[in-house]
Amino acid sequence: MIPLPNCPPTPKLTRHNVIKSISINRAPSEVFDVLTDPKQMPKWLFFSITGVRPGVSSRGWEIKASGQPGTLRISPLLENQGVDYEIQLPDQKWHIYLRIVPNEDGATILLPLIHGKNLTNSQFSNRVASSVRELGLLKRLMES
Repeated sequence: MIPLPNCPPTPKLTRHNVIKSISINRAPSEVFDVLTDPKQMPKWLFFSITGVRPGVSSRGWEIKASGQPGTLRISPLLENQGVDYEIQLPDQKWHIYLRIVPNEDGATILLPLIHGKNLTNSQFSNRVASSVRELGLLKRLMES
């Protein structure tokens, strides 16, 4: 076999990214209101965040996540389009990017999940599964 010129080498480890979505039968503005209310987060981010209270400084909200104390910063996007979260724990930092897209029955939430270089395939698969469960909890919360 003759190698093709100017072809990049094939990577040894393939990383993949996933976008999960869920439709919620509520107006995008209602979904946005819940996503930007930190006190609602333990109700649907149950696997990640188990406690939230206002922070004593400008660092954001104080949280308990994965059994550890941390901080949460919420960055709402304009016109109810989505929310970015930054979760800082003593030994790790997460970013969660949710996008809200209007649909005929309400809103669809899009959650991109990035397979970071520090995650094994098993860890990434677990994160995807937890995220799917959390989106389901959010749907039940919003539609009940």
